[in-house]
Amino acid sequence: MIHPGPFVSSRVLQGLDAFLARRNVKFSDVVTTANLTPDDVDPQANKTIPLDFVISILDAAALLTRSPCFGAEWSEAYDPADAGVYGYLLMHSSSVREALAVTVRYLPLIIHPVAIELKYEADAAILSWRLSPTLQSRSTQYLLFATGATIARLRAVGGKDLDPLRVELPCPDMPCKTLLK
Repeated sequence: MIHPGPFVSSRVLQGLDAFLARRNVKFSDVVTTANLTPDDVDPQANKTIPLDFVISILDAAALLTRSPCFGAEWSEAYDPADAGVYGYLLMHSSSVREALAVTVRYLPLIIHPVAIELKYEADAAILSWRLSPTLQSRSTQYLLFATGATIARLRAVGGKDLDPLRVELPCPDMPCKTLLK
């Protein structure tokens, strides 16, 4: 089957098996529930896979762990070092401003194509990125993961008290509003 994209590095699933095991869920069960094969999503292979596969994996994981906030929870456990060059550059950014610039420049190494933009206003920086409308409407868990991972990485640079002024996620129904406040 030919996938139109976007595509993402399989490294975004690195460590997910251990994270699921701590919740008594097997990665293989998640893969089966997502109607995929282990070869489709092997994090160790460090290959480019359709984002659709990752969306399916995270949705299946949310279902099997009975956690509507699974994507956000996984983002907190995800090791930025597993994001390759992008993660390395983020971890070694000297400021939040530099980390934001790294995100804009190198996020396409992780997911592509992606529309990403950084704007500065009087007292705020606005980082925005969008998926295609067909993916955006059904990717709640992935959006929770990607947003949470971005905030966690910026906090690693700017300090744990760094809080975004606002986070906007185009999800039809946010499953875990209290977690995100």
